[in-house]
Amino acid sequence: MRKEALFRAVGNIRERCAADRFPIDSRELVMRACRNPEIEIIHFSDARIGGLLCREKNVTRVALNALHSGARRNFFCAHELIHYCLHGDRAKMWVCGDPSGGGVIAGADAYAEWQANAGAAELLMPYARVIPEFADALSVRRPFFREQHLRDMYESMARKYFVSGTVMEYRVNELIYETIQYVSGTPIEQVTLMSRREQSKRGVGRYSPLSVYDRIHNADTSAMNL
Repeated sequence: MRKEALFRAVGNIRERCAADRFPIDSRELVMRACRNPEIEIIHFSDARIGGLLCREKNVTRVALNALHSGARRNFFCAHELIHYCLHGDRAKMWVCGDPSGGGVIAGADAYAEWQANAGAAELLMPYARVIPEFADALSVRRPFFREQHLRDMYESMARKYFVSGTVMEYRVNELIYETIQYVSGTPIEQVTLMSRREQSKRGVGRYSPLSVYDRIHNADTSAMNL
């Protein structure tokens, strides 16, 4: 499943759960979408674990790591919901890792975990909202643009979506290729969605948030490879 198809599937999940107000509480979506759901907050011994999903015959159990903040747990809960909706026939149990640390627990299906991370991000932070908001934030010209400005932006945007700053940073960086298209004049409805893996296969140049800032303020005059 490519990024465009994944985001379309996530949009269907959001619509089915009537999740049209932000921030989204992913626990409410689990209660609406899953069969006989039970959500627990428990202490895992490893902070790299965000949570787990266990599909039993008559109940769906979601466990979230108490070592993380409520904002981080909101993302992890959405991650497990994506597993439930998209990967229900592939395994009865899924253990999710922190996307800011790679997001894949040893022995896990890396592709399914990418889908769950990217899907959870799209569920809580739709690209059609996040890209224009990030571009607007970058449109303010600063004499010296530093990484701290980016971190402040991530934290500010994260509060709007009830996720952590590191999750917002992950989201923004996963959408850099699409953001470059947007600030270069492509309407948000027409941007080409492409995973980093697909970008690499096609030889698309790598961009960063600083590349977006430079593009907005005409500081980067290099040719695009889109």
